Amino acid sequence: KHGQMIQTYETKDIMTFARAWTGFNYSRRRGNVEDIDHEGSSRMDPMTLDVISRDWFPKENLGGGYIGDREPLCYDLPDHAFLRQGAKYQLLGGSSSPRWQFDLPDWKKRLDAKRVVLTRGKSNLYDLLCNASDGPGGSDCNFASTVTLNSNIACYGVECEVDTLRVVQVGPGVFYEYIRKPCVQLAFFEGAKKVFGRPHGQYSMCAHPKMPVASQSCCDSNTGF
Repeated sequence: KHGQMIQTYETKDIMTFARAWTGFNYSRRRGNVEDIDHEGSSRMDPMTLDVISRDWFPKENLGGGYIGDREPLCYDLPDHAFLRQGAKYQLLGGSSSPRWQFDLPDWKKRLDAKRVVLTRGKSNLYDLLCNASDGPGGSDCNFASTVTLNSNIACYGVECEVDTLRVVQVGPGVFYEYIRKPCVQLAFFEGAKKVFGRPHGQYSMCAHPKMPVASQSCCDSNTGF
């Protein structure tokens, strides 16, 4: 500027920005598009995000801060946020596998996996997602691709027992995915607890005790594991 050199960016900036692009893959090929790629991938649709390949650490933004600044902390979200005003649900159709969240591939074939099934005639969430032509509690549903709660609603049954939702079944072969509001999970924090990602402790990590990321586990009385 005015004949003087000014600093723009350096290697550190390139490295931290590159982290934001990790984990992206081509989405699967589909019909009804003109595409000469015969490898099974699509260059027409948005890329998908592979959580396993994603860099997990903080990423700087262009303004000198971090991506996620000014967003609430995930462990500060209210209880039963999935039933509060602004909660959003996306229609999955006949698939019980989430599209915007990560599940292990083998879960798709597990028939013993527990599903949250909403109760017709009892659940307020069922009434909103079904949007029945014959009124609340009806079965003549008009499923919308996206449903956003306009006000807080009361829970019923299993909805009151869980900390969060992922996928709910509204009717036979019809599923919705709960899309949590954007929030931030800190990479470093106090009071962390060790959690395991699979049986026998193949994977472990630190988690915040207020986050709904743990479940019951059983220990062998002989080994302690």
